[in-house]
Amino acid sequence: MLSRLVRIQLTLFGVITIAALLVMALFYVRIPAQLGVGRYEVVMNLEDAGGLYPKAHVTYRGTEVGQVKKLDVGPEGGVLVTMQIDDGSEIPADSMAQVRSASVIGEQYVDFVPPENSSVTQVLGGGDTISVDRTDLPTTTDTVLTSADDLLRSIPEKDLETTLDELDTAFNGTGDELGSLIRSSSDLVAEANENVGPTIGLIEDLGPVLQTQKDMDGNVRSFVNSLDSVTSELEKNDKGLRSIFTGSDAFLTEIGDFAEAMDPIFAQTLADVASIGKVLDVYNPAVEHALAVIPALQTMFVGALPVSRRDNPLPSINLSLRAGFDPPVCTTGFASANKFRDPDDKTLLAPPSDSYCKVAKDSPLVVRGARNAPCPTNDRRGPYAFSCGYVFNRVEVDRQKAQIRVGDTPNDPDGAEGDGAPGTFFLDALSGAVGGGQDTLEDLLSVGR
Repeated sequence: MLSRLVRIQLTLFGVITIAALLVMALFYVRIPAQLGVGRYEVVMNLEDAGGLYPKAHVTYRGTEVGQVKKLDVGPEGGVLVTMQIDDGSEIPADSMAQVRSASVIGEQYVDFVPPENSSVTQVLGGGDTISVDRTDLPTTTDTVLTSADDLLRSIPEKDLETTLDELDTAFNGTGDELGSLIRSSSDLVAEANENVGPTIGLIEDLGPVLQTQKDMDGNVRSFVNSLDSVTSELEKNDKGLRSIFTGSDAFLTEIGDFAEAMDPIFAQTLADVASIGKVLDVYNPAVEHALAVIPALQTMFVGALPVSRRDNPLPSINLSLRAGFDPPVCTTGFASANKFRDPDDKTLLAPPSDSYCKVAKDSPLVVRGARNAPCPTNDRRGPYAFSCGYVFNRVEVDRQKAQIRVGDTPNDPDGAEGDGAPGTFFLDALSGAVGGGQDTLEDLLSVGR
């Protein structure tokens, strides 16, 4: 008679055993699935079995979704493969069914692969049939062996023997060198693995570079063709070019002597050009305005004297005359305003350098004349550089240099720009009058001449 404790233990053991068997049957052996519960059947047409067998796995994108139930011979030849697919697998209806090997011993399985950019939204359902044109069989072993045999038979034996003899001659006694080459190759591969990121980036960036070269193909070809023409001309004139190079010693000597003779003059010229450059930099807006107006003035003068009259020694020109002017013409400040020159007098006269409408600033006469010319760097107006607070006078410059040499401060409340080197000007932006002169740009260009 079993005790109560033993009976309880046997009962618990039996319950645990039954639960374990149920779990194995449901989740490991998958007896319901083997009986078709939770699965639907799909038939696939193949030209031949391709090594498939019942119970073979069926996968979708590498994930198991079912198994092969049976294989039958089709009524019109071929093989009908019945597969059981798990419910909810959602395999696209236009997928390609591929028979592949799971290992080297030939375990075949069916893998569903959807096409790229597939727009089909339908999925395989129970009773669907996969046609032969949507299947892919692996290459059979006999085909591989037959192809390999044909390849080996196509190699001439004598040529193969010659190749082997040449290889033996080439590599005989080079074991150390080959070992060094293999080790170096191994190091190279290791370095390449460590720098795979930069290498991939280089390859990706190479695409735009090559595309640019492709886009510039026409320009490059044109350049090469032009270069070919230039080199051809150089080849034709080879003797002349050689004579130039061989006879250039005397010419270069003369150039050197000329450069030495011009050294002091050239230095002074550069200093003057630097000063003129500073002046032009200040008057840059005025220079730009002059360059914009000159073409219009040239057009006006050309229109005043038509081409048909230019052969006449005393041609008549087109003038626009007005009976009166409002406001009246300004004559104040022009020394020869009331003098008229004899038309027969053709002598050349220098243009006046200090002629402009010299009236009060608020006068209505020639309001855009020189007396109201705006300064380029401040709010002043006036006809002279001095009116704007600039000094273009060598005497004043020398005076300021002398003050700097003795340690005094020049009369320059706003500061001066310039390096003080011999032969240069100080370009001063002064708030008040300095030196009492009224120097124009023309005065600067004529100083010291």
